[in-house]
Amino acid sequence: MSSCSLSNFADVVQAVREHRLNATDYVISCDDACIVTFGAGNPDISGRGVMVAYIFQVSMTCIFGPLLPIFIWLMRSRTSRRRILLEESFFALKKRIYRVNALYSISLLVAAIVRSKQAPPILEISFITRLIGQQIYIFIAMTFSQLYDSNLNGTKISILWILCHVCICIAQAIVSLTVKMPRSAISVCYDIALACHTKRHTIDISSMFKDGDISKFKLKWLVIAMGIGLGIGLLIGFLTTCVNPIRNFLEKLGRRFPLWMQKNGWSMFWISILLVWVACLILGSVALFISRNDMKQLSSGQFNDNEWGYGQTTAVLLWTPFNSIINVRLL
Repeated sequence: MSSCSLSNFADVVQAVREHRLNATDYVISCDDACIVTFGAGNPDISGRGVMVAYIFQVSMTCIFGPLLPIFIWLMRSRTSRRRILLEESFFALKKRIYRVNALYSISLLVAAIVRSKQAPPILEISFITRLIGQQIYIFIAMTFSQLYDSNLNGTKISILWILCHVCICIAQAIVSLTVKMPRSAISVCYDIALACHTKRHTIDISSMFKDGDISKFKLKWLVIAMGIGLGIGLLIGFLTTCVNPIRNFLEKLGRRFPLWMQKNGWSMFWISILLVWVACLILGSVALFISRNDMKQLSSGQFNDNEWGYGQTTAVLLWTPFNSIINVRLL
């Protein structure tokens, strides 16, 4: 069987491991070797229209997730009817955003599971896991935004929504741990990436395969970060409530700050955490676009993007009803 007849990455790895195929010779003799190994995009998850939909999703999540409690908190000193109407409108819009986010994330999760079972190329696996990781960040941001909104503004917490978000996050985390590149393929990817760079003059992505599995979402680091944050919060709570000398010292230290800061210290702390979540969501989006750009450059002009096909157009139209709703409610 000719090496150029290998149709997917799994077959290439198996042939190299069984010494039936040399990675460098494969790249030299087969024009589509780099595309078979690393991929040329998938219109359903990395097409132009879908990427626009991701931007809409992250933007809406940032506005009606972490940023909304901050905006309501900044308006708290106003007692006008206009402020009350704005708050009601924002909260009504937030419910709609959360529902669409849940539907959108579940559909992406199903698509990721189906595609991962089809032996996708390496960079597509990386893109899928980054996409799932982005969805996890979105749901964590929405969940914690409700908790922080309760602390900042005394709003009601919807236990049902929080439970739904937690369940979806757990499902996404499990899928992100199963959608990964086989460890046995890392050395093969490294050799093919170097050959593609030297023989086909593509971008050099060999460094991605030096430190192990590039596609596995680092759930443990997220758990560690959340554990550290929770531990610090519990420690501060213990020191300020249970240990009298330390509590007295902190109270004296707090009096040295301006009165406004003394009254709003905890609020500023919650706001800073919300802004960190906004930064995480934006950085996650940037990582997705970088991954897509890598696939596009490696495909040598053969990137699979049907521009505005049915699926991509539908993904964008899913968010367009909010334009008219926002105009009616806020303007």
